Order: sequence, then C-alpha cells, then structure tokens
Amino acid sequence: MSPNSREVRQRQQQKTHWFRKLPRHTGEPADRWLTLLPTFSLLGIIALAIYAFSLHNSWAVLGYGVVVAVSSTLAGGLVGVLFGIPRSVEGSQNQKPTDGYVGNTNLEQVSDWLTKILVGVGLVQLGHAPDALKHLANSMKSGFGASTSSASFGLALSLTFAIGGFLYFYLWSRIFLFIDLPRSKSSSSETADSSKAATPVAKTARSQRRS
Repeated sequence: MSPNSREVRQRQQQKTHWFRKLPRHTGEPADRWLTLLPTFSLLGIIALAIYAFSLHNSWAVLGYGVVVAVSSTLAGGLVGVLFGIPRSVEGSQNQKPTDGYVGNTNLEQVSDWLTKILVGVGLVQLGHAPDALKHLANSMKSGFGASTSSASFGLALSLTFAIGGFLYFYLWSRIFLFIDLPRSKSSSSETADSSKAATPVAKTARSQRRS
C-alpha cells in the first residue's frame, strides 16, 4: 500500500471514528424509554397547540406554552442528571496517577451533595407543596389566556414536561454517560501510555543525531 493511500485511509477512519463511538440502543426497557419519552413530549406539544388555537390570542399562548415546556424540561433534566450521574468505582485518593494526575471527581461530589440537599429540602417542605403548586398555576394563568382552565392547563403542562425531562436525562445519564465516561478514561490512559513509550525512542533519536 502506498503512503498516499494509507494517509487517505487513516483520514477516513478519523472522520467515522466519532460515529462508531456513539452509543447504540441495546433494546433494554430503560433504553426504549429514551425513544418513547420524546414521543410523549410531541403529544404534549400537539395538546398545547390545540388548546392555544381554541383561544383568541392563540399565537401568544402557543409561544408562552413552548417557553414553559422547554424551561420545565430543562429544569427537570438538570435534576435528572444530578440524580443519574455515574460514580467512579474508586475515589481520587485510591486512583493511580497517570503522568502525575488523577481523575477529577468534583462533579460526582457536587452531584452527591446537591441530591442530598434536594431530597432533604423536599421532604421538609412537602407540606407546603399544594400551596406552591397553586401559586405556580395562578402565576401562569394570564399567559395561557386567563380563562377558567388556564391555570390547570399550565400546571399540567409544566409538571408533565418537568417529569419527562427528569426521566429522559436520568436514563441518559445512567445509560449513555455510564458508557462514555469509562471510554474517555481508557482512551486518555492509552494516550498517556503511548506518549510514555514514545519518549525513550525520541531521546534515542536525539542522542544519535548529536553523535
């Protein structure tokens, strides 16, 4: 094989390398939910459009509903990632250093602290949840047309997308992030080992040039 054809083949492999590393669906029940949850979200958007176009200021209600749906999904997704982020098997104190460095587990510690805080505060404030939900519904009533059903519809839309975002990003963290983190760790270790192996060869070449 000529050098030019070998370089072309290496470039093609580098271009498709990112696609091969994408996580594939395994057919597990939790993995199938990652496909079903966006479908449920689409049904929620359709329900929002039907409700919005039944009112006079339909486009304003539709835009407000989309903003509420997206923000609720992101808020629920953030909590889902905090609860689902994988934890390394060995802590940073027990890890073997690679070129003087060890893996940074600060994100795991912050996730652990925040989940405990959220659960503790949620349990303490559980008795105030009905009043908080009522206040949230009344705050969205004017944005959803100020009709008799606006508060109830806004609260249902917000809770639906928040729960959907939580479940989707929790499962994503447990399935895909659980696979990608060990891959990145192993690839960094392989890179460090290859650099260590190349260092003596480079030193030998330099000494030969000097002699």
